[in-house]
Amino acid sequence: MELTRLMVLVKNCFHRNDVIGKRFISKKDGFGLNELLGIAAAIIIAAFVIIPSMRTFAKNMMDGLSAWWSNISSNIFPTS
Repeated sequence: MELTRLMVLVKNCFHRNDVIGKRFISKKDGFGLNELLGIAAAIIIAAFVIIPSMRTFAKNMMDGLSAWWSNISSNIFPTS
């Protein structure tokens, strides 16, 4: 029910301006409402799936670089 009301609200906002309404709502040319909703869904999914995995990837990368630098620095700058 809420999604239907939201879709009607978005459609009415686009129809207020004929140029934008014809371009985005019509199926002949440009983006339609389904495409806009698809893009919004993709952004939401990315926020919940991809971003947390990127955090893990970045942590693993930094841990690996830290270990690499410790190894390299001990070879380059030996302590007596």
